[in-house]
Amino acid sequence: MVSMDKAAREGAWARGRSLDRRAHPRVAVAFPIGLQLGEDKVHGVTLDLGLGGMRAQVAHGLALDLRVWVSMELPIADRERVVRTETVVTEARVVRAIPIASRQPLPEWDLGLVFEGPREARDRVLGTFLLQTLLFDPGAELV
Repeated sequence: MVSMDKAAREGAWARGRSLDRRAHPRVAVAFPIGLQLGEDKVHGVTLDLGLGGMRAQVAHGLALDLRVWVSMELPIADRERVVRTETVVTEARVVRAIPIASRQPLPEWDLGLVFEGPREARDRVLGTFLLQTLLFDPGAELV
């Protein structure tokens, strides 16, 4: 058996096939998002979402490590079960960009985005949305 110290020195954990570097679990959800890149805006749809980031499908490839602004509108129910929409706009960094084979002339892209910048307000809305999704959507699942 390899000790944790030896494994860390040798990088065994980083090379492990089952390593999940996410600090937060994600929930499979699908809703529209916008990615702002300077003057350009790219539209897409989420595939999963967590407090630390998201996976999304968009029509345009983006460079790794590119910083973008992500905007999304999330339904949140209050204590009286009245649903309102909360808008979240947050900075994110592209950590994965994989072209997806499609029947369209241009490929779609599978993006991995890590959220950056101030967390408190963003995490309050995302946490509420994710918790309500897991509690009230019978088909919701962690990914």
